[in-house]
Amino acid sequence: MFIEVRGVIDAKKGGRSYIIFYYNGKRYRFYNGKHLGLGIQPNKGELTQKKISASIELLRFKTMQALEDGWNPEEGNYIASDALLEEKNEKCVSSVFKSILESKTSSGISNSYKNDLTYLVNNFLNFLTKAEKDNNISELSSDRIVEFLDSFNSSATNYNNKRRMLSVLFNCIIERGYLLENPLKKTRKQKQKVVLNDVYTDREFKNLLRFLQENNNDLYVMGLIMYGCLLRPHTEILSLTRGNFNEDFSIITLGGNENKSGKIRKVNVPEYVREAIQDRIPLMKKDNTNLFTLANRKFNVGYFNTLWDRLKGIYFLFKIISYHNLFFFNIIQEVRIFYWQFFSIEIKIEIEGSTYDPFAWQIDKTINSSFNIIT
Repeated sequence: MFIEVRGVIDAKKGGRSYIIFYYNGKRYRFYNGKHLGLGIQPNKGELTQKKISASIELLRFKTMQALEDGWNPEEGNYIASDALLEEKNEKCVSSVFKSILESKTSSGISNSYKNDLTYLVNNFLNFLTKAEKDNNISELSSDRIVEFLDSFNSSATNYNNKRRMLSVLFNCIIERGYLLENPLKKTRKQKQKVVLNDVYTDREFKNLLRFLQENNNDLYVMGLIMYGCLLRPHTEILSLTRGNFNEDFSIITLGGNENKSGKIRKVNVPEYVREAIQDRIPLMKKDNTNLFTLANRKFNVGYFNTLWDRLKGIYFLFKIISYHNLFFFNIIQEVRIFYWQFFSIEIKIEIEGSTYDPFAWQIDKTINSSFNIIT
């Protein structure tokens, strides 16, 4: 029927490159992709030798694909068959990414990671033009990927996180055979500035626990269980119910679907943890009663973060007072603290053996939380 299509590149100035093949003994020569309904133009504009070669190779490949699909050049331009159109749609950028996202979100990854992947894919597809989304995944430009990542340049951490997640998606695309190489390999990581996090001393840790005990019992119980039982706070501890404890609350048992390892896990509960939750035990009558809500539900995953965000400003004041040798205090006098978010809570402070007035202090805005102290 036809002799293999080959490309001819004319390197001379003003020369024209093309593809050539024979069909039923007749020679055919094409200089662009109009016969296929494609906008391939290897001779138009100021193109480098490398780009001309790539365009001719693409034109050759697409023409071969059309001939194998049954196209007869004597009958006019090529119209793709339904099977080829379906295959093209399956390999277009939007379909591939949506398919990969569906596969990832139906796996056993965490909800926060699912949300991050969904956010990234939706943003990426919204960033691309309609033509780019309809193109074959193999035609996706690395320059466009870099341009998309540059929109997350607010910090090195943000950029690297998005780059890593996008790389995971492209690795899945490679596993399905749509691509041969991960285009993210051609991009560079941004250098991150590591933040120093000092370990609490025994004294500092005890002070923090005492502060939490006086100001928020949920955070206090969470801290004791986290360090006493080595459970993860935002998933395992937050989800604890009466059914996870044995009869005398001395052992916590987590099923495979309740912890990250996926295996059954048992941990001992120290005496000081049992004492801290003693008031809650009589209220946990059913197996599905949550340790923190004391109801058949749990708080949202950001519950502990929200509580700490509201209290950490007060804790910094606690540390400042301690630094000025005014460490020993009891909670006695009511003080209202107004946050810049218009959130207010009440605490009590009295400094023993001192006439120093802490309420005149103004905390600088550079300390994680901005607020004024009002007597």
